[in-house]
Amino acid sequence: MKSIHPGTGRRQRRRTGASMALNLTAMIDVVFLLLTYFMLTMNFTPKERAIEMNVAMNQDEASTMDPFAIPEQPIMIIVRSTGDGADQYRVTTDSPALGVLQNYDDLVIALTASHTAGLEADQRFVISPDMSTRWEHTVAAVSAVRRGGFTRVRMAPPEEMLLP
Repeated sequence: MKSIHPGTGRRQRRRTGASMALNLTAMIDVVFLLLTYFMLTMNFTPKERAIEMNVAMNQDEASTMDPFAIPEQPIMIIVRSTGDGADQYRVTTDSPALGVLQNYDDLVIALTASHTAGLEADQRFVISPDMSTRWEHTVAAVSAVRRGGFTRVRMAPPEEMLLP
C-alpha cells in the first residue's frame, strides 16, 4: 500500500540509496604508475667524468722485470701558474726534442711532430706542477700530452715535485 503524508496528499517516494561515489582504486593505481615511471626515468645526478691516470708512486715495475733492459727516462713537463686566469701559465720541459714551449698547443704540436722524430709511442711523461699551480693548468697539460698521441702520463710523486 502506498503511504500518503498526512495533510499533503502526496505520495512519498522511497529513495533507493543510489548516490554518486568516486572510485579511488583506479586513481591510486594511476598515481603509483606515474610515480614509478618518473622515478625510473629521472636522472638524479649528472654522470661524472674521470680522467684516467696512473698515479702510482713507483712506475718502474715493468722495467725491473727485464734485468738487461735499458731504463727508459721519462720526459718531465713542468707546469706553473702565473696568475688566476685559464691562460696564465707556463709550460717547460726537460727534453730538448720538444723545444721551447709557449702554451699547450705548442706542446701538442711538438709531441705530434716527435712521433716522426724518434719518440716511441710508449714514451713515459711525468707532469710536475709546483705547489701553487692551479688544477686546471695541470689537467690541461695531461690532456695536451694525450692529444699529442701519448698515453703513458702520470703525475710526479710529492717528493719529485718542484718547489717554487
